[in-house]
Amino acid sequence: MDAIVIAGGIPAKENPLFEYSQGKPKAMIDIKGEPMIVWVLQALSAATYIDDLIVVGIDQAKDQDCITQSLDPTQSIHFLPNHGGLVSNGLAGLEFVYKKYGEHRPVIGCSSDIPHMQPHMVDDLIDRCRPFERILYYAAVTPEQMENQYPQASRTYANFADQKLAGCDIFVSTTRMLNTNRGLWRKVINARKNPLAMAWTVGFVPLIKLATGRLSVDDAAKLAGRLLEDDRPIGIVYPPFAQLAMDGDKPHQIDILRNS
Repeated sequence: MDAIVIAGGIPAKENPLFEYSQGKPKAMIDIKGEPMIVWVLQALSAATYIDDLIVVGIDQAKDQDCITQSLDPTQSIHFLPNHGGLVSNGLAGLEFVYKKYGEHRPVIGCSSDIPHMQPHMVDDLIDRCRPFERILYYAAVTPEQMENQYPQASRTYANFADQKLAGCDIFVSTTRMLNTNRGLWRKVINARKNPLAMAWTVGFVPLIKLATGRLSVDDAAKLAGRLLEDDRPIGIVYPPFAQLAMDGDKPHQIDILRNS
């Protein structure tokens, strides 16, 4: 399957990451001598099941050249322009894959800021999602996994009724996502830090259940399926690799990624 890497986003001067990015895209922050996104692309490229790479959001030719030079020259890579946001960039990648094949296909998508990901972790995740019957497979790890691997990461966990989880920055989907209620799940993404807006979007009852620890993982999967206008819950998979959830969202997390 093809892999979509969402790489848009340039930290503004007031953003704590600006010191690291200096006006460049976040994906180009240096990690051990390479832009952060290069480690992600190298892992995807070396995975058994990955074909083409689609990078969305890296617009400067010099940045694209820097990335390409660090990859296997036989690897097919496509750069799509920044469409202005996480959802829009993800949709652009899905549309590219759909137009390429002319039919619905499974795809893997991830952010550009999980540089500790390794090829075998990508293959393991894909195998856990077979036979790709659900419209989306969401990967998550436990607090124990995160804190054993990255004790100083200070990750935020979703407090479900049956367990706490940290969401991974990689997922498996199909291009059928293009046929879902885009407007609704765009609102969900945009409202994720605004409780009142989220309540109007997904409903007060499930939001209150989540806030009070009474929403189960299965309930959340069913809710996500409804939001995507699918007749089944999304799939939840549990890879054994905390590296898939160790992103560089904050300065101290970039330091951890550089030093471990």
